[in-house]
Amino acid sequence: MTVYDNLNATALALLREPFGKHLATITTIAARESEQLTMTANALASFLAHCEEQREAFDAVLLTRLDLSFKMDVRALLGPPSQLRGIRFLWQELEAGTKWRFLWPAAYLGAFSSRLSSSDIAHLNLTLARQKRERSLVLTPPYWRSTHRTADTLHAFSFRLCRCFYRAVRMEMTRGWAATPRPASPEVPMHVVAWRPTPVTNHWLHKMQYHLWRAVQGHMGVLVPNGTFDSNPCSTTCMLNPVYDILPRMDWVVRSGICQSPDEFVYDPISQTLCCPSPDYCCPNSVLSCSDPNAILFDAAAAGAGRGVPRETIESGWRRHYLQRSGLMPKPNWSAPIPGTQWRRAISDAASRLAETACPSSEWSDGETGRTGCLFAMTEPSVQLVRDVWLHAPEWTTAWPVNDDESTTKSQATQALREASTPVGRRLRSDA
Repeated sequence: MTVYDNLNATALALLREPFGKHLATITTIAARESEQLTMTANALASFLAHCEEQREAFDAVLLTRLDLSFKMDVRALLGPPSQLRGIRFLWQELEAGTKWRFLWPAAYLGAFSSRLSSSDIAHLNLTLARQKRERSLVLTPPYWRSTHRTADTLHAFSFRLCRCFYRAVRMEMTRGWAATPRPASPEVPMHVVAWRPTPVTNHWLHKMQYHLWRAVQGHMGVLVPNGTFDSNPCSTTCMLNPVYDILPRMDWVVRSGICQSPDEFVYDPISQTLCCPSPDYCCPNSVLSCSDPNAILFDAAAAGAGRGVPRETIESGWRRHYLQRSGLMPKPNWSAPIPGTQWRRAISDAASRLAETACPSSEWSDGETGRTGCLFAMTEPSVQLVRDVWLHAPEWTTAWPVNDDESTTKSQATQALREASTPVGRRLRSDA
């Protein structure tokens, strides 16, 4: 197990408990200087050192995160460890992530142009133009199956390839380094050239295929062949996957009972992908717009095996998540900060207007048509439910809603770990 040095004793004890005597080593690294690649390199180095020192060997290695809540039996996903040959990635991943179906129309940009610099607007317009060109291609089999990006959340490989994978991680840490020639000075009679690498720009495990292909080509594959997803399922729209959720950041998804079983993911022969609708993502993936009559929309009453989404979850977790994505939040002005009272009032006002973003699918903001500011793609009764809950919700009192898909506070992580044995399921969670 590898953890950050800012993990408190309570959280560490809770993390260790499920493993018991099977936990051989704990590697602690500095959180402030760490990225995913450096953490992975340290974890693999510690594991290899332990194996060499104890003269241990294994059939296979599973490299994953501590904050994944698995929806399926991982053993069924991996198969017998003794039969694992080569390296297995979880899935091929979209370069566009979950943004491929998320477009802001020009009217939306106009509404917020006063908050954006001219360079920001120019960059967004270029992004929109590129997404519009590629949108009809992204979820076609030839396009998504040709991507070299893979999930960074889970890797499985035979033990004999562990050192190979470790070296590939270290190579990825320096991929893209440029050697810059430094001209010889008049004081140095001979031609001297010094080379200086640029700062490390790679932080994630998404591009490991680039290095491993040359060494183990023909021995690589994916564990979920019929699907392409984002490692961070709700980074923009919630394009969920049949393998895991990330907790506690996606606690509102779990408590809502949204796509919690692999059986809820339906195969689409056109795109050759699995899909399960969420509040802001419709299926199948071959449908370009959630206003398409053939789109399958999320039904709040049918979630959770027919139990429906609890109103208190819509009031709290949903509101926290979507308030950050609504475009209603005031923009921080660090040069001239707004007084605290006015700031809280502005955020509270934004929360009170959040019900406006719950729109019928016919008004979905899909780039070319539809009313601006729509965040959802749900059935009509689901839209009415969300509107009703938010219109009658208590006043928002938190100074700033935490972006649950980018950051996790220590208090959230510790609370999530304490709840690991609740009816939600025995799931291992951390603030990693």
